[in-house]
Amino acid sequence: MTRQLIGACHARPAASLCVQAARRPRLLNRPQRAATTPSRLCSVRSKAATKAECPDVEAEAKATLAWTAEDWASAFKGAPSEYDYAIEDVEGTIPAELDGTVYLAGPANFKRGTTEYSHWLDGDGAVVALSFRGGRAHVRMRFVRTDAFRREAEEDQVLYRGTFGTNKEGGWQANFLDVSSKNTANTAVIAWGGKLLVLWEAGLPHLLDKGTLDTISTFDFRHAACRPLKNGVAPSSTGIPQIDDMLGDMFGDAVGAHTRVDPRTQRL
Repeated sequence: MTRQLIGACHARPAASLCVQAARRPRLLNRPQRAATTPSRLCSVRSKAATKAECPDVEAEAKATLAWTAEDWASAFKGAPSEYDYAIEDVEGTIPAELDGTVYLAGPANFKRGTTEYSHWLDGDGAVVALSFRGGRAHVRMRFVRTDAFRREAEEDQVLYRGTFGTNKEGGWQANFLDVSSKNTANTAVIAWGGKLLVLWEAGLPHLLDKGTLDTISTFDFRHAACRPLKNGVAPSSTGIPQIDDMLGDMFGDAVGAHTRVDPRTQRL
């Protein structure tokens, strides 16, 4: 049976999302600098591996002290495009028994039209799947196509307010009384109940296809909760369900996005 390895990433910037450099994946959450960035996928090495085969971690850490402000800023550049390819440039050997997929999520787009987002946590989310099977590796990255993402991509402008200060176009007049907040789907990704969900703490999760990473829909836990969760304009409630229902789509539910292990069951 294939074991699925789940990597829950808490709002890492685009550089950690395997943003490709010369068609090679980025596997570490650090700026893109050619002199210190590994260009190949390092395999799990045996104790007999020499220092020449496996770069000294301490030396590599010291090299980061030479990074400039521009190097660090590169971590917050948007991903130029989606990608899907087999990793051919491998250092060493990928163990044949390594069989499964690691998923990562984080903000990966920080601009629409001529408007740059005010904060990187307002960035549109993307998910990366790094899969291993039969001694080979494959990487795939897709943006989470929320309703807001699709509409802004079509219009090529900011149409929604962000939680961390990004305002939609139109000045204060267009933003003053707008209580809505864009679900960026950029905080974490989990496998739950046989489903792949990408999370954002102020709204509903989005359901993705585990293989293609295509966005299917928002997920309201309809078959797992006492009542389906509500996808409202604002991720808040009056605390009185009857009043919430009277207000229609004004208020909705939110799902925590920072995963943790249940101490009783020892499960995610």
